[in-house]
Amino acid sequence: MKRLRPVNVVFCLVMLFVLVLEVGAQGQGPVLRVLGEPLPGPDAEILVSVLDPNVGRSLPDLTADNFALQLSGEAIPLTNVTSETGGVAVVLVVDRGGIARKNDQRIGQAVDLAGAMLDRLIVDGSPGSDMVALVGIRGRDAGGLTPLIPFTDRDPNLIRNEFDALRTEVVPEVTPLYDGVDRAIEWLTQNPSAQVQAQLNSRRSVIVVFSDGIDRQFSSEAYETVIINKCLQSGILLYAVRMGGGTTDVDNLQAMATQTNGRYVAHEPTNNEATLSLFDDLTTLRSAYKLSFPVLKPQGDYKVRVQVQGTVIGDAFTEATVG
Repeated sequence: MKRLRPVNVVFCLVMLFVLVLEVGAQGQGPVLRVLGEPLPGPDAEILVSVLDPNVGRSLPDLTADNFALQLSGEAIPLTNVTSETGGVAVVLVVDRGGIARKNDQRIGQAVDLAGAMLDRLIVDGSPGSDMVALVGIRGRDAGGLTPLIPFTDRDPNLIRNEFDALRTEVVPEVTPLYDGVDRAIEWLTQNPSAQVQAQLNSRRSVIVVFSDGIDRQFSSEAYETVIINKCLQSGILLYAVRMGGGTTDVDNLQAMATQTNGRYVAHEPTNNEATLSLFDDLTTLRSAYKLSFPVLKPQGDYKVRVQVQGTVIGDAFTEATVG
């Protein structure tokens, strides 16, 4: 076996390093999700959301050339692709432990930011309107998860009515952050109202967390893994806003956000722009694409494979059942 000369070894290592950098720079591919139940054939329709997880925004301006369908393993033509408004379902989670102690200004900042996020949503009861809910967190022995305002698609004041109490109530105890996130997941995936659950299924699911990220008493890596897996299985995006200013810094919020295809920002009260920009990115998730195609088969349920292709960040596919 011929031995490489030292200069060749160095060259190979440099090329390998460049290749690794190029692969890493490509980032993640698109995240494709079917919204709601496909409209059955013969003129079938399916609504899909296409996310760029690298920037936390929907991929714009896709055309029929960017989609391909297979029905029971056979390629089928698209008859039309249109841009639609699918709406978002957002749970605002305000973790008050650590940021709502006496004379701490961060709870007021968190409420202001939650209000700014709410202002960006369209919650007016119209078709395709956004839906919003609120989960507040106290200690397990001091009220637990409170306030709890279930989803509404028409009355944002149900949320705003809780803001004054959130600003003024002192919370000196340790709070279970993951309990609040888990409740938000439950509301998005196992809502006690069948009608509300059907509405939620046709919207992009998002959790927005406001927290200092410190949860030493109740958090664990196992619980964090459960949260992340639940979000991935149900297509829930977790956007995290860490309210800074404490004496310690932890990365659990960033881990949950990045591993669920969401986004993370460390909020600085002197500069709201990064956080507000995050909210602007989130609202692009309203955008969706309606794919129309024929189902010329006997009545029954069929697997449809949906592929998005040729985007600036690559390809992806998902599956659904169409009647």
